[in-house]
Amino acid sequence: MEGAEEKKKKVPAVPETLKKKRKNFAELKIKRLRKKFAQKMLRKARRKLIYEKAKHYHKEYRQMYRTEIRMARMARKAGNFYVPAEPKLAFVIRIRGINGVSPKVRKVLQLLRLRQIFNGTFVKLNKASINMLRIVEPYIAWGYPNLKSVNELIYKRGYGKINKKRIALTDNALIARSLGSGFSDPLAGAPSQYLQRLSNMAILEYDTIRQETSKKFKKSKKRELRDC
Repeated sequence: MEGAEEKKKKVPAVPETLKKKRKNFAELKIKRLRKKFAQKMLRKARRKLIYEKAKHYHKEYRQMYRTEIRMARMARKAGNFYVPAEPKLAFVIRIRGINGVSPKVRKVLQLLRLRQIFNGTFVKLNKASINMLRIVEPYIAWGYPNLKSVNELIYKRGYGKINKKRIALTDNALIARSLGSGFSDPLAGAPSQYLQRLSNMAILEYDTIRQETSKKFKKSKKRELRDC
């Protein structure tokens, strides 16, 4: 009996290093849980804010659309013509290569960030940018995007220059941290600060267009060989 009691008493104690590790691990776990809870509450608050902003933008665009219709109807009723405001935003795609291109045209294409064929970029329209587009007109295709096309382009092919790296825009956190919360309003009639942020986006590459054109070219080559 005495030997058994002595064995029970001689159970080795927990080392101090292990106690410290357990204590540190418990503290880190509590900190991690608190941080996770704070981030969850922040995301919840941001979701409410995003919803309110989206509601405000929807109302604003609807009013703009109805105002345009009302002005056109009033002008038509009075026997006049209503000329809408000129667009402030353009989307430009490069459609030709650099063979036989003059240095001036090449420089303008670099300034527009159209370094490769099928690259696309948003351009804020003013007198200088319109003159640049006229210089490189044979090498580009451009037009005025609406809200739907801008949204689709950003969601599908949007890239941003973040920390000098070209990163796909896959998360709202990237946009909010690097480009600002106002980036979510990229309509052609939006204020100038939004257009500036939109025009500062990195190049949108149209890999799908490139793949489709290469496939069509290969098919046409096969048909020519069969005809021979």
